[in-house]
Amino acid sequence: MYINGTQKAFYSDPLVLFFSIHRFDFGSFYPAGGGDGSTCMIGEDLGMGYNINVPWEHGKCGDADYIAVWDHTLIPVAEAYNPDMILTVHSLCISILIELNNLGEIV
Repeated sequence: MYINGTQKAFYSDPLVLFFSIHRFDFGSFYPAGGGDGSTCMIGEDLGMGYNINVPWEHGKCGDADYIAVWDHTLIPVAEAYNPDMILTVHSLCISILIELNNLGEIV
């Protein structure tokens, strides 16, 4: 399940705070489709406000941008939420894994 699948699984759940930092390119880069990954995807029903997306356009962000979004948005929100547990979901495009392996197989 990619990150937008995780987002959808908890989209209406106020017991889970979800955030994602990802390349977006105005919806043309994965996780494009149906607005997934855009800033307007904030949750629904009881989960409204518990879903935060930080979409980077064309991969144009430097270290200072990345640190700023953590320091000024994500960490303060996470601290206010005061979670009992933190889970991370990481993804790497399968095509990159295939390119990295000379045999074209995922190892």
